[in-house]
Amino acid sequence: MIKAVQCGLAVLSAATLGVLAGCGSSPQGGAPATTTTAQTGAPGAARPSSSGGATVGNPAPSSLGDTAQCAAGTSTATLTKITTGRHDTFDRVVLEFSGPAPSCSADYVNQITQDPSSRPVALAGNAFLKVALHGAVAHDGGGRPTYAGANVIDTPALDNVKAVALAGDFEGYVTIGVGLNHKAHYAVSTLSDPTRVVIDVSH
Repeated sequence: MIKAVQCGLAVLSAATLGVLAGCGSSPQGGAPATTTTAQTGAPGAARPSSSGGATVGNPAPSSLGDTAQCAAGTSTATLTKITTGRHDTFDRVVLEFSGPAPSCSADYVNQITQDPSSRPVALAGNAFLKVALHGAVAHDGGGRPTYAGANVIDTPALDNVKAVALAGDFEGYVTIGVGLNHKAHYAVSTLSDPTRVVIDVSH
């Protein structure tokens, strides 16, 4: 099993990937491509993604090294949007937040489960990447969701990413599950203006 990649630490990725990686520099280089945007709707319902008119964030690196680098802020980040996009050599998932960036870790797991119930999440894919965001919430002070989209988003237009799930919002942790056609190198990083956590996965 792969160990989680925490910011400031270097660990091993999955044995099948065989890459030693740590928290490195933010992704750079490469050409952006068409973006798809998660549809809004009642939480818990699976919805296909739809085409958007702009690219998401900055280009990814020429090679992904299984890293999770998120420069955490001093207050809580609030999830507001999830979008996806296809690029020439990688797929991208973008989590948009109000407030500062949360800290993050990433890990291949056998199955995505809900936090805190540990119930399995029905997610398309043959491999599953779990991204945990600490210092983050997906609700406001009154307990109302701040993310209005579906909890499971199907992404048929992407090459490797099959689906994305909001799998947890509990005690300052937001859990994201990414269903893939197959295991591949990935990088998790942050962008600003607005605050975003970017998950890039190689085709």
